[in-house]
This record gives sequence, C-alpha cells and structure tokens, in this order.
Amino acid sequence: MQCTYEPRTSESAFNNSMQLYGGGTTSPVVPPAYLLSPQMSRSSSGGSFSQSPSSLSRSSSTRPTERSTWLYDRPGTWRPRFQMPRSGVSSLMPSFTRGKGFPPADTTSRTLDERLRFSALREPPLVWDMREDFSRVLFRELKRPVTTYDLTRFTTEPPTPFMRLFHARLPWYIEISTTNGLGVTFYDLLTQMQSLLYSRIKNSDFYNNEITQDEREKISRAWKERCQYNQGEMSQGIKKVDYLMRDCIFVGLVRDRDGLWEIKTRKV
Repeated sequence: MQCTYEPRTSESAFNNSMQLYGGGTTSPVVPPAYLLSPQMSRSSSGGSFSQSPSSLSRSSSTRPTERSTWLYDRPGTWRPRFQMPRSGVSSLMPSFTRGKGFPPADTTSRTLDERLRFSALREPPLVWDMREDFSRVLFRELKRPVTTYDLTRFTTEPPTPFMRLFHARLPWYIEISTTNGLGVTFYDLLTQMQSLLYSRIKNSDFYNNEITQDEREKISRAWKERCQYNQGEMSQGIKKVDYLMRDCIFVGLVRDRDGLWEIKTRKV
C-alpha cells in the first residue's frame, strides 16, 4: 500500500539529527522511525532498509543504494512541474510525477525594473549571494552599500501586488506579496526570498523518490560549505537555499509565458 506522509510544520529535517561515526560531523537529516513502517512507500525496486542514509561521508561501498532505502512519496508542497535538474541519459527521460494543478497566470503586461531584468548579453545590474543576508545585495550603478531607500522602488511597472518566483533547482515556489498595499518593492522581494530560502527543509524534502543519493550528497555538501563547517551553523540543518548548490548568485529575473518569474543565477 502506498501513501504520502507530510510531516507537521514544526517537524524539520534536522529534528532527528545524529552524529556521523568517526568524524563527529553533524548529519543534515536522518530518516525517522516511521519512515521504516510498512505503510510508507519505498523505492520502486523494493528491498529492506539495511544502513542509515545519513552516512554521507562513508565510502561508496558502504552507502545504501536506492533499492535498499525506504523513501517518502513526492512531497505535496513541491511545485507541480518540478524535477531535479540532471545531465546525461536521465535528463532525457520524461517525468510522470509532476503533480496536478498549475498556478494561475498573471496576464497583465508588466515591465520589470531594469535593475532586476536579466540579460545574457550584459553584466547583471544586481548581484546577491543568496546564502548571505539580503542587505549585502550589490547594485553596480550605486558603487556604495544599499540603503533602505534604494529598496523602496517597485519591482514592476505597473506595480504588481503579487509575484510567484521559481528556480530550476528549487522544488518550492517563492511567493512575494506587497506589504504596502500598492505593489511589490525591492524590499518585499529580497526579504521574502530570504525568508523562504533560510527556512529548514523537512524529512520528506530530502528522503523521497524524486531525489537520488548522489543529489542528497551534493545538497549536503552545499550545506556544509554554506556553514563553513561551523558546528553552530550546521546544527540548524539543511535549508532550502542549499538546494541551489553552487548556483546561488542571484543575477535577475525573467518572466515566463505563464506569468511566473524565473530566478536567474550563476555559480559561486
């Protein structure tokens, strides 16, 4: 029997943390006891759980395979069309788990502020390492630290009360709402992006049928690099920004045909 389990809001992926043997490094996530229940779904090949998938630092010969690991179903909180970006043969395979329902499109014609407008033909006018606080965003034309006044500009013309953002590596939408009743400002955009990106993931976001063990290890590596291996920082667990891996430098937005806004990034 196959069922979907979505943890409670307070149940982060780090609540079940443990110590990896040998290195004393805090594990990002550990499958909870109920993940091994016969009522939970598992990988399509079946099998029984034999080793802890938290042992990300062990040699490949001692790591569990996808066939031996019990996994969650695709999380219901993920955006419908998301699939992990992959290269090689797997990138050519169609996805049958994109989910149902699509967000309504914003059909109003809007012009994005030039500071947010991405173009591959020029240097981005705005740069922000999304692993850091939004106050460290850089506007190339200013050549000085950004002030609160700089962020009062509307992101679009005419102003929009709502923006739905997505990135190829993020399973979640980032929904931005105006706080002034008129339209989304730069401040709204940056602070609400940071709020979502710095929230913890859940166990079901990490141990599920959509993510391979190799991808889990890459996300874990990004987590450790962001924390600079500081135990205090690492104790907070993996956050959504870690799913960007090295593609974490924000360089602008592009509107797609559904009225959504794609986050454009470059590698750190």
